[in-house]
Amino acid sequence: MTKGYLKLINNVIDVGGNEPLLQENEEEEGENDFYINNNKSPFGMVTKALNNEICVLNNRYISNTKTIFYLNCLINARNQQYIITDENKNNLFLCNIYNSKKCKLFDINNAELLQFHIKTTLDGLRLYVDNCNMYEDNLKIKFLQRKSMKAIKYTIEYFNQYTGREEILDVNCTSNYFNIGIYYGKRKEGGSLICSINRPQVLSKNLIIEIAPDVDIMFMITIIFGIIELLLEFI
Repeated sequence: MTKGYLKLINNVIDVGGNEPLLQENEEEEGENDFYINNNKSPFGMVTKALNNEICVLNNRYISNTKTIFYLNCLINARNQQYIITDENKNNLFLCNIYNSKKCKLFDINNAELLQFHIKTTLDGLRLYVDNCNMYEDNLKIKFLQRKSMKAIKYTIEYFNQYTGREEILDVNCTSNYFNIGIYYGKRKEGGSLICSINRPQVLSKNLIIEIAPDVDIMFMITIIFGIIELLLEFI
Protein backbone atom coordinates (compact mmCIF):
# COMPACT_ATOMS: atom_id res chain seq x y z
CA MET A 1 0.00 0.00 0.00
CA THR A 2 1.31 3.46 -0.81
CA LYS A 3 2.77 5.85 1.73
CA GLY A 4 0.26 8.45 0.57
CA TYR A 5 -2.57 6.15 1.58
CA LEU A 6 -1.25 5.90 5.14
CA LYS A 7 -0.40 9.58 5.56
CA LEU A 8 -2.64 11.53 7.96
CA ILE A 9 -4.03 15.03 7.40
CA ASN A 10 -6.12 17.52 9.32
CA ASN A 11 -8.66 18.33 6.63
CA VAL A 12 -9.83 17.54 3.14
CA ILE A 13 -9.81 20.35 0.57
CA ASP A 14 -12.94 20.93 -1.47
CA VAL A 15 -12.50 20.25 -5.17
CA GLY A 16 -12.23 23.58 -6.95
CA GLY A 17 -11.92 25.60 -3.73
CA ASN A 18 -9.65 26.34 -0.81
CA GLU A 19 -11.93 25.72 2.15
CA PRO A 20 -11.73 22.43 4.07
CA LEU A 21 -14.77 20.22 3.84
CA LEU A 22 -14.33 18.47 7.15
CA GLN A 23 -12.04 19.32 10.04
CA GLU A 24 -10.34 16.48 11.89
CA ASN A 25 -12.14 17.24 15.15
CA GLU A 26 -15.46 18.23 13.64
CA GLU A 27 -18.28 15.87 14.59
CA GLU A 28 -21.81 15.56 13.33
CA GLU A 29 -24.82 14.32 15.24
CA GLY A 30 -24.54 10.61 15.94
CA GLU A 31 -20.97 10.38 14.65
CA ASN A 32 -19.53 8.80 17.80
CA ASP A 33 -22.20 6.10 17.72
CA PHE A 34 -21.26 5.42 14.11
CA TYR A 35 -17.58 4.93 14.88
CA ILE A 36 -18.02 2.70 17.93
CA ASN A 37 -20.63 0.51 16.25
CA ASN A 38 -19.34 -3.04 15.95
CA ASN A 39 -19.55 -4.45 12.46
CA LYS A 40 -21.41 -7.65 13.38
CA SER A 41 -22.24 -8.99 9.96
CA PRO A 42 -24.60 -11.97 9.64
CA PHE A 43 -22.26 -13.18 6.89
CA GLY A 44 -19.37 -13.81 9.32
CA MET A 45 -15.75 -12.65 9.28
CA VAL A 46 -13.86 -11.58 6.17
CA THR A 47 -11.15 -13.99 5.06
CA LYS A 48 -8.27 -13.98 2.61
CA ALA A 49 -9.33 -14.78 -0.95
CA LEU A 50 -7.82 -18.18 -1.68
CA ASN A 51 -4.11 -18.00 -2.57
CA ASN A 52 -4.05 -15.06 -4.95
CA GLU A 53 -4.59 -11.32 -5.00
CA ILE A 54 -7.59 -9.58 -6.50
CA CYS A 55 -6.11 -6.77 -8.59
CA VAL A 56 -8.41 -4.93 -10.98
CA LEU A 57 -7.66 -1.20 -10.89
CA ASN A 58 -4.52 -0.41 -8.90
CA ASN A 59 -1.99 -2.79 -7.33
CA ARG A 60 -0.56 0.08 -5.25
CA TYR A 61 -3.65 -0.08 -3.04
CA ILE A 62 -3.50 -3.69 -1.93
CA SER A 63 -2.93 -4.32 1.78
CA ASN A 64 -1.57 -7.51 3.33
CA THR A 65 -3.80 -7.00 6.36
CA LYS A 66 -7.52 -6.59 6.93
CA THR A 67 -8.72 -3.01 6.42
CA ILE A 68 -11.65 -1.22 8.07
CA PHE A 69 -13.08 1.98 6.59
CA TYR A 70 -15.90 4.32 7.55
CA LEU A 71 -17.78 5.98 4.71
CA ASN A 72 -19.64 9.17 5.62
CA CYS A 73 -22.01 11.12 3.39
CA LEU A 74 -21.40 14.89 3.44
CA ILE A 75 -24.12 17.44 2.75
CA ASN A 76 -23.35 19.47 -0.35
CA ALA A 77 -25.82 21.17 -2.68
CA ARG A 78 -23.71 20.71 -5.81
CA ASN A 79 -23.28 16.96 -5.69
CA GLN A 80 -23.07 13.96 -3.37
CA GLN A 81 -19.82 13.91 -1.43
CA TYR A 82 -18.41 11.11 0.67
CA ILE A 83 -15.42 11.04 2.97
CA ILE A 84 -13.70 7.73 3.72
CA THR A 85 -11.85 7.51 7.03
CA ASP A 86 -9.99 4.87 9.01
CA GLU A 87 -10.83 3.57 12.49
CA ASN A 88 -9.12 6.59 14.08
CA LYS A 89 -11.20 9.09 12.05
CA ASN A 90 -8.23 9.98 9.84
CA ASN A 91 -9.37 11.16 6.41
CA LEU A 92 -8.20 8.89 3.57
CA PHE A 93 -10.31 9.45 0.45
CA LEU A 94 -12.92 11.87 -0.87
CA CYS A 95 -15.47 10.95 -3.54
CA ASN A 96 -17.69 13.35 -5.49
CA ILE A 97 -20.73 11.97 -7.32
CA TYR A 98 -22.31 14.36 -9.81
CA ASN A 99 -25.84 14.42 -11.21
CA SER A 100 -24.60 12.69 -14.36
CA LYS A 101 -23.49 9.76 -12.14
CA LYS A 102 -19.90 10.62 -12.91
CA CYS A 103 -17.73 9.93 -9.87
CA LYS A 104 -14.29 11.26 -8.97
CA LEU A 105 -12.15 9.76 -6.22
CA PHE A 106 -9.40 11.85 -4.59
CA ASP A 107 -6.67 11.04 -2.10
CA ILE A 108 -5.89 13.04 1.03
CA ASN A 109 -3.69 15.43 -0.96
CA ASN A 110 -6.58 16.26 -3.30
CA ALA A 111 -4.96 14.32 -6.16
CA GLU A 112 -7.44 12.58 -8.42
CA LEU A 113 -7.10 8.79 -8.26
CA LEU A 114 -9.99 7.58 -10.35
CA GLN A 115 -12.98 8.57 -12.44
CA PHE A 116 -15.88 6.26 -13.10
CA HIS A 117 -19.45 6.40 -14.39
CA ILE A 118 -22.44 4.56 -12.96
CA LYS A 119 -25.10 3.42 -15.40
CA THR A 120 -28.23 1.69 -14.17
CA THR A 121 -29.72 -1.06 -16.33
CA LEU A 122 -32.76 -3.31 -16.22
CA ASP A 123 -30.71 -6.20 -14.84
CA GLY A 124 -28.46 -4.24 -12.43
CA LEU A 125 -25.86 -1.61 -13.29
CA ARG A 126 -22.53 -1.05 -15.04
CA LEU A 127 -19.41 0.75 -13.83
CA TYR A 128 -17.18 2.36 -16.47
CA VAL A 129 -13.71 3.37 -15.31
CA ASP A 130 -12.28 6.29 -17.29
CA ASN A 131 -8.70 6.51 -16.07
CA CYS A 132 -6.75 3.57 -14.77
CA ASN A 133 -3.02 2.91 -14.73
CA MET A 134 -3.53 -0.64 -16.01
CA TYR A 135 -5.95 -0.03 -18.86
CA GLU A 136 -6.15 2.15 -21.95
CA ASP A 137 -9.76 1.26 -22.64
CA ASN A 138 -12.56 1.80 -20.15
CA LEU A 139 -13.07 -1.04 -17.74
CA LYS A 140 -16.64 -2.26 -17.40
CA ILE A 141 -17.72 -3.88 -14.14
CA LYS A 142 -21.10 -5.56 -14.43
CA PHE A 143 -23.65 -5.87 -11.63
CA LEU A 144 -26.20 -8.54 -12.57
CA GLN A 145 -29.21 -8.99 -10.30
CA ARG A 146 -30.10 -12.55 -9.33
CA LYS A 147 -33.59 -13.70 -8.46
CA SER A 148 -34.08 -14.56 -4.79
CA MET A 149 -37.08 -14.70 -2.46
CA LYS A 150 -34.98 -14.34 0.71
CA ALA A 151 -32.35 -11.70 -0.03
CA ILE A 152 -31.12 -9.09 -2.52
CA LYS A 153 -28.41 -10.71 -4.62
CA TYR A 154 -26.05 -9.63 -7.40
CA THR A 155 -23.25 -11.19 -9.41
CA ILE A 156 -20.33 -8.91 -10.27
CA GLU A 157 -18.28 -9.73 -13.36
CA TYR A 158 -14.76 -8.30 -13.74
CA PHE A 159 -11.27 -9.07 -15.07
CA ASN A 160 -8.59 -9.91 -12.48
CA GLN A 161 -5.18 -8.61 -13.56
CA TYR A 162 -3.42 -10.97 -11.13
CA THR A 163 -4.92 -14.20 -12.46
CA GLY A 164 -5.39 -12.94 -16.02
CA ARG A 165 -8.97 -14.16 -16.30
CA GLU A 166 -12.59 -13.11 -15.97
CA GLU A 167 -13.93 -13.72 -12.46
CA ILE A 168 -17.09 -13.16 -10.45
CA LEU A 169 -18.07 -11.89 -7.03
CA ASP A 170 -21.26 -12.86 -5.22
CA VAL A 171 -23.07 -9.99 -3.46
CA ASN A 172 -25.69 -10.85 -0.82
CA CYS A 173 -27.69 -8.10 0.87
CA THR A 174 -30.12 -8.30 3.77
CA SER A 175 -33.36 -6.33 3.78
CA ASN A 176 -32.88 -2.69 2.72
CA TYR A 177 -29.10 -3.15 2.49
CA PHE A 178 -28.42 -3.13 6.24
CA ASN A 179 -25.75 -5.82 5.86
CA ILE A 180 -23.89 -6.71 2.68
CA GLY A 181 -21.47 -9.56 2.06
CA ILE A 182 -19.21 -9.72 -1.01
CA TYR A 183 -17.72 -13.13 -1.83
CA TYR A 184 -14.83 -14.10 -4.10
CA GLY A 185 -16.51 -16.66 -6.31
CA LYS A 186 -19.89 -18.21 -5.63
CA ARG A 187 -20.92 -18.29 -1.99
CA LYS A 188 -22.73 -21.62 -2.31
CA GLU A 189 -19.54 -23.16 -3.72
CA GLY A 190 -17.41 -22.03 -0.78
CA GLY A 191 -16.47 -18.54 -1.96
CA SER A 192 -14.47 -16.47 0.54
CA LEU A 193 -16.07 -13.43 2.19
CA ILE A 194 -13.72 -10.62 1.09
CA CYS A 195 -15.81 -7.59 2.06
CA SER A 196 -18.42 -6.98 4.74
CA ILE A 197 -20.51 -3.79 4.75
CA ASN A 198 -22.74 -2.62 7.58
CA ARG A 199 -25.24 0.26 7.49
CA PRO A 200 -25.86 0.84 11.21
CA GLN A 201 -28.54 3.53 10.97
CA VAL A 202 -31.90 3.65 9.22
CA LEU A 203 -32.24 6.28 6.46
CA SER A 204 -28.47 6.67 6.32
CA LYS A 205 -25.87 6.29 3.57
CA ASN A 206 -23.04 5.99 6.11
CA LEU A 207 -21.32 2.61 5.99
CA ILE A 208 -18.79 0.54 7.94
CA ILE A 209 -16.61 -1.41 5.50
CA GLU A 210 -14.29 -4.32 6.25
CA ILE A 211 -12.02 -5.55 3.44
CA ALA A 212 -9.96 -8.74 3.49
CA PRO A 213 -6.19 -8.81 2.82
CA ASP A 214 -4.85 -8.96 -0.76
CA VAL A 215 -7.86 -7.21 -2.28
CA ASP A 216 -7.61 -4.16 -4.56
CA ILE A 217 -9.07 -1.38 -2.39
CA MET A 218 -9.74 0.94 -5.37
CA PHE A 219 -11.77 -1.85 -6.96
CA MET A 220 -13.79 -2.42 -3.79
CA ILE A 221 -14.45 1.30 -3.31
CA THR A 222 -15.75 1.51 -6.89
CA ILE A 223 -18.05 -1.46 -6.23
CA ILE A 224 -19.28 0.08 -2.98
CA PHE A 225 -20.37 3.25 -4.77
CA GLY A 226 -22.25 1.05 -7.20
CA ILE A 227 -23.98 -0.52 -4.19
CA ILE A 228 -24.77 2.96 -2.84
CA GLU A 229 -26.53 3.75 -6.11
CA LEU A 230 -28.67 0.64 -5.58
CA LEU A 231 -29.16 1.56 -1.92
CA LEU A 232 -30.63 4.95 -2.87
CA GLU A 233 -33.72 3.15 -4.15
CA PHE A 234 -34.50 2.10 -0.57
CA ILE A 235 -33.88 5.30 1.44
